[in-house]
Amino acid sequence: MFVLLAFVASCKNDKPTPKPQQEVYGQQPEMALSSNDTATVKKLTTDFLELVKQGQVEAAVNQIYMLENDDVRPLPDDEKQKCLQVYGQFEIKDYAINKLTFFKETDSEVEFSLYLDAPSPDRKQRGFRNMIRPVRRNGVWYITLANGYQHSEIEH
Repeated sequence: MFVLLAFVASCKNDKPTPKPQQEVYGQQPEMALSSNDTATVKKLTTDFLELVKQGQVEAAVNQIYMLENDDVRPLPDDEKQKCLQVYGQFEIKDYAINKLTFFKETDSEVEFSLYLDAPSPDRKQRGFRNMIRPVRRNGVWYITLANGYQHSEIEH
């Protein structure tokens, strides 16, 4: 009888209903965003890149901050000097914002390219890519270095 009951139970056609697959590509934002946030970050980045392009590297670097212990602070002098060397060693002719990615208030990315040549249909522009990290603190956006110097204790 026990064997018969086990056999009948195993013959039931109770297959689990397949769940629809969710396609999730990349990390999804963990914060509420508006089109104003995107526009603000894009403007901050464009202002920074335009200053670099115009050769006003010190003014550009003064727009970069650091996040330390959940406070946004100006860059320390040693980090400022590194940025001045990086952005001041080439004459930049053009730039492009390649990608804006928002994850959370203390961890977002803007990837950009700086070009050593003006755009030309005859050849590909020479240049390099770099990244900055937009940070929103108390409703205000700042651009910070993307080299791991920033540190935050609060997860948003």
